[in-house]
Amino acid sequence: MAAAGYIKNASLATLNTTGVITSSSATGTTEGTGIDASDAVSINVGEINSEIITTIFVDIGAGSIVSSSSAGDVIGNSATANAYITQITSAINGIVYKGEIICLEVPTIGDPDINVTSNSSGTLAEDAAGEGDNVLANCDTHTLALRTEFTIPASGIQDDYIYFTHGGTTAGTYDAGKFLLKFYGAKTTGL
Repeated sequence: MAAAGYIKNASLATLNTTGVITSSSATGTTEGTGIDASDAVSINVGEINSEIITTIFVDIGAGSIVSSSSAGDVIGNSATANAYITQITSAINGIVYKGEIICLEVPTIGDPDINVTSNSSGTLAEDAAGEGDNVLANCDTHTLALRTEFTIPASGIQDDYIYFTHGGTTAGTYDAGKFLLKFYGAKTTGL
């Protein structure tokens, strides 16, 4: 029997009925035009008790995403501008203080050394230098279930655009590669 003031959840947890748990969801900023519509990018933004978690699923093998022969370049549709995955804003994502990328399917054909960067410009094209502002995750070659934590710069990444770049020099069109990105943000308004 549960103690007074608590409700026993039959599946997993004990909840304190004197506390308040709040949750909500929002729509994340969709990918730029440099990531074609057939590519699988899905974004879920959820909030629970003033922590905002932005979860992004990216399948770079679903369309015509390419890597170039120069390390540090943006990954996207060939020579197409606006190749960002999303934009981070305080209103939607909160003040982002940590994050991670997890490899769900190993990338093939294109460069397997995929990094996550942020940039104040949303117009960067595939094959443009994309690691000039902030490298959030320098992952090296991806293997299944590889998890790399983000390094958030002291100035934050508010209003920055998120890109994939590659660390190697293998040019090609990806035919596989699935990733989960998570950004953790603090809500900027009251509870």
